[in-house]
Amino acid sequence: MDPNNRGPEEHGHDGDTPRPRPPRDPLTTDFGQHAPALARTVQLVSGDLLLTVNPVDGSEIELCPPAERPARPEKLTAAERAEVSRAARPPVPPGPTRTVLGLLARDDERERLVRLLARGRSVRLTGPAGSGRSSLLDVVAEDCAGLAPDGVVRLNGFHRTADDLLHDLFYAVHRAPLHRPDRTELLDRLREVGAVVVLDDVEFGGGALDELLDATPECAWLIGATPDVPAPSADSAVEEVFLTGLDRSDGVELLERAAGRTLTEDEANWAGDLWFESEGLPLRFVQAGALLRQARPATGRCRRRRRVRRLRRRPPHRRHPPRHRRRRRRAPAVPRRGRGARPAARLPPHRLGPRHPGVRRRARRRGAAPGAPARPGR
Repeated sequence: MDPNNRGPEEHGHDGDTPRPRPPRDPLTTDFGQHAPALARTVQLVSGDLLLTVNPVDGSEIELCPPAERPARPEKLTAAERAEVSRAARPPVPPGPTRTVLGLLARDDERERLVRLLARGRSVRLTGPAGSGRSSLLDVVAEDCAGLAPDGVVRLNGFHRTADDLLHDLFYAVHRAPLHRPDRTELLDRLREVGAVVVLDDVEFGGGALDELLDATPECAWLIGATPDVPAPSADSAVEEVFLTGLDRSDGVELLERAAGRTLTEDEANWAGDLWFESEGLPLRFVQAGALLRQARPATGRCRRRRRVRRLRRRPPHRRHPPRHRRRRRRAPAVPRRGRGARPAARLPPHRLGPRHPGVRRRARRRGAAPGAPARPGR
C-alpha cells in the first residue's frame, strides 16, 4: 500500500460511493436571507380626512369613511391628568440632591395672582429672564389645584403659535389618540373646558393672544412673558403683574440659602456688589451660591492637613526648610470694597523731575529723558 495514497478501506469506506457528510447546525443565521420586516401601519383622522402612514407601500390621504370617524372625545379624569403631567416632567438629573430654595420676597405677588385667578381673570406675569418668573408660576399652579373642574394645565409657549397651543390644550384635557380635530370641532370642544391654564415663555401678544383667550371663555390664563414680548391689546381684560428684582437683604439671604452657610465679611461685601450689578435678579444669586458651595472657606484644621499632605509629597531632605527660611507668611490684606476701583494717586511733580531714578534709567535705555507728558503718573 502506497503510504502517500491511502485506500478507501483506511478511511472507513468500502470502496463504493462515499456517503455524504451530515450538515452542521449553523451557529449564526445566514446573512443572505433576511426575514421580511413588519411594517407598522398607522391611521390618523384629521378633520374629514383619513391619513394612512405606511413606510413600505407609501402613505395616502383619502376622505374618511363614516365608519372610521372617531367618537366624541371624552375628558380625562383627575388621576389620568396627574399621570400625564407626571410623564411630561423632565427626568431628575444625576448627581447630588438639589437644594430646594423656595420663594423669597414674592408673597405679595403670589397672593395677588391666586386671588385674580380665583375670580376667573386672566393675568400676564412680566419679568426679565432670571427674575424667578417660572418658579413663581410653579408655586401659583400648586395653589390653584382645586379652583377649576378640569384642574391646572401647564403649557409651554416656546416657539409655539396660538393654534399650536389650542391643540395642546385640547390633548391635555381630552382623550383623543390618533385624532386631530378641525378648526370648528376644536373650538366647540374648547368652549367646554374649564381649567386654570399656566402658560410660560409665550412669544406673542396682541391679536394672537386675544384669539387664544376668546377660544377658551371658561379658562383662566396665567401667562408668563419677558418685557420684549408684545403686550396684550387694549381691549383685552388681562391684568398685568410685573416682577422686579430683590432687595439687597433678600439677595444676601438667598445667597446664604444657596451656599448652605453664613457668608463671611468679604463675601457679604461681594454680595452687595453682585446685587448692584445684577439689579437684584434671583438667578444671579443662585448661581453665585453654587460657586460658594463648591469653594468653601478652609478652616485652620483643613489648612494644616493640606500642609501635611504637601510635605509628605516632598523628598525627605526637603521636608524641613532651614531656620532662616522658616518665616510666617501673612495673608495679604483684602482691600475694602470700592478701594480697588479708586484711581491711583498721582506722584507730586517734584518727584518726577529729570533726577528721578526711574527717569534716569529710562534715559539710559532710550538715550533721552522723557518730557513731562510722557512721565509716569501724569
